[in-house]
Amino acid sequence: MASLLFLIASEKYTGPATVALQHAMLLKEAGHDCAFISWPGGTLQREVEQAGIWQSHSLHLPTRATGAFSFFTDILKLRKMLRQWQIDAVFCYRTADHLIATAACTVTSAKRIPVVRFLHHGLQDAGGWLRQLGLKKLLFGKSTRAIISPNASQTCRLFYEKHPEAVYRSPSATQDDVTAIAEQHGFFTTYAAVNAEIFSKDEREKLRVARRQELGFAEDECVIVFPARMKWGRGHFRFVDAFMRAHQACPKLRGLFVGDGEEYEKIMPLIQERGLNQAIVWVKDAGVKFVETIACGDVGFLFDPGSAGTARGALEMMAMGVPVVCSRTGVLAELRGFENNTVTLPQSPVEFVQDKVEPDDTNTVFASAFEWFVQNPGQREIMGNTAARMVATRFSNEALTQKLQTILTSILPSKPER
Repeated sequence: MASLLFLIASEKYTGPATVALQHAMLLKEAGHDCAFISWPGGTLQREVEQAGIWQSHSLHLPTRATGAFSFFTDILKLRKMLRQWQIDAVFCYRTADHLIATAACTVTSAKRIPVVRFLHHGLQDAGGWLRQLGLKKLLFGKSTRAIISPNASQTCRLFYEKHPEAVYRSPSATQDDVTAIAEQHGFFTTYAAVNAEIFSKDEREKLRVARRQELGFAEDECVIVFPARMKWGRGHFRFVDAFMRAHQACPKLRGLFVGDGEEYEKIMPLIQERGLNQAIVWVKDAGVKFVETIACGDVGFLFDPGSAGTARGALEMMAMGVPVVCSRTGVLAELRGFENNTVTLPQSPVEFVQDKVEPDDTNTVFASAFEWFVQNPGQREIMGNTAARMVATRFSNEALTQKLQTILTSILPSKPER
């Protein structure tokens, strides 16, 4: 078994932080020694404590936003920790973590502690200012033995950049073929895993009726649940526009926003202006009732790549038997390739006029999809059942644990017993 350290410059239990904790929990359950370092004082600290994983807040993990004064002291501190704790590999999830880990883990030219970098947003995490500063080659060089991306096509593109010769030898290779070749070179693809004990069709049936009554949904209404932070570009304005069109033809259609955010002050007035304040319900912080709230939905909705990440939100809904309407972008688009369980739609540029989205063809397609789900409850159930089966077989905790173990084997092939 290995001694593993997980780094993330965050105090919030959201985005890549949820993935970091999930990886640590699964590998701890598999018998590895796991330690966790993050920013203190937030929801992430609470979740790590509840998970029973040892944690420390002794590093500043500075980002561009928090300043780089502590960057070099963090490197020295981390090097000391690595020696004292006899760490075998470091997992990092943001660029700040990656920079510090790469510098600290390069002890000598002959001895490097492996660094595993998770790319939550694919190539967006690996380009931009890193390339401008000439740091991309350093971060994704020899000191990084494995790079995990949630998006297979992104992984392949990143692999092309580093090993073009492997691609040239197989010009007719499929994406699966290239992904397999990429893994041999340390580039891995993984999705989120869903806890089947929490997110399942059985749990949904137990919870949905009471929660629907609490939120004022009738049993014969079709509820579109949209679990995403109210953030610019996440698709809330599009949702309102498409929902209004569909609701005119289907009065039994209801909407459910789950999550808070900075765009709330713009979105809620728009809902009232469109006369939808009785049709759309908003749950700011579902908290302990998050699962019950998601269980209310008959159909799920996600739009922006920012809502994708590892597709955890979509997979959790699908595990409960809820089919998902989503844009054809990132991981969300790839989910359709597994089974007929989602309705994927093309994503077009978003144009805001006075903080509202102008009607366009994409919104029309979303509206048609909403109407179809209301009018076809039988097909809706069939898609939900297919989604639940697919998640149970492909996206279980066991499947993700096996992939993480494969990654560890690739970077620690001959670790001696202590």
